[in-house]
Amino acid sequence: MKTACGITKALAFALVAGGCAGTGEFSEPSAADPPPAATQPGDPPSAAASADDPDDPLEPRMMVVRNFNLTVQVADPGDTLDRARAVIIKSGGEITNAERNPEHASLSAVVHRDQSNRVFKALHDLGVVTNENESRNDMRAAMHDLRRRLRRQALGHATLQQVIRESTDRAVVDALVLQLELSQREQESMRQQENSYRQQGRGDQFFLALRKAPSPSDAGAQRPPLRHGERG
Repeated sequence: MKTACGITKALAFALVAGGCAGTGEFSEPSAADPPPAATQPGDPPSAAASADDPDDPLEPRMMVVRNFNLTVQVADPGDTLDRARAVIIKSGGEITNAERNPEHASLSAVVHRDQSNRVFKALHDLGVVTNENESRNDMRAAMHDLRRRLRRQALGHATLQQVIRESTDRAVVDALVLQLELSQREQESMRQQENSYRQQGRGDQFFLALRKAPSPSDAGAQRPPLRHGERG
């Protein structure tokens, strides 16, 4: 009876620490595991993000990603795409996707933050800009919360393993093994999310759309038809 009681308590602790693995729901942080403090004016931007893992090589500032979207009208989308690729590669950036056809072309790229403004200006000068947009994606709070959940999940996982080793009840062991598998899947899912954040944090994101400019003859052809009695 004493053993069963101990197992029940350990299992309850594992579920709370792990945050109910497999459900996607997590218990509220306790006093021993406070949420990141809000950044105050004058505090460094990385203060809240680095508090949970100061030894992590990923700089907190890398969790703030700028997204640049440009639509540019050019005479030759294919030729201009090659020039845009050269600008990005010369800056040390990486082309993640590129497409072209006679009427339009596009590319997606990741550019180091130190080069983003220069690259943006160079792409801006490729032709006539018809649309541009810049936004920011601040992932610091999300990454902090994800790491906190991973630590608690790992603690619950280790506790389950210990209970399994100490239990002599086969039915209890089978139930705990199932819970352990769910915990493992939850950890893998969170690790994938962490890796996704890291991939996004490699640099600023660029999307460039190139559209073929209408030729003078096309512009004339697009004029509204003359009404009766009018002369061309």
